[in-house]
Amino acid sequence: MIGAAVILFDPIFQGLAISLLFRRMLSTLLTVLVIPAICVVLRDADAPAATG
Repeated sequence: MIGAAVILFDPIFQGLAISLLFRRMLSTLLTVLVIPAICVVLRDADAPAATG
């Protein structure tokens, strides 16, 4: 991300830098938040219901 931030201010490569930064941010969010949340939901769906 630092490499893309360096070229962010260059008018020629600005579009490339924006797309690289957005893609990296999106993939990080998916990896850290969404994928584990899906795993928890699927794990809880497979667990038997607790009876009191």
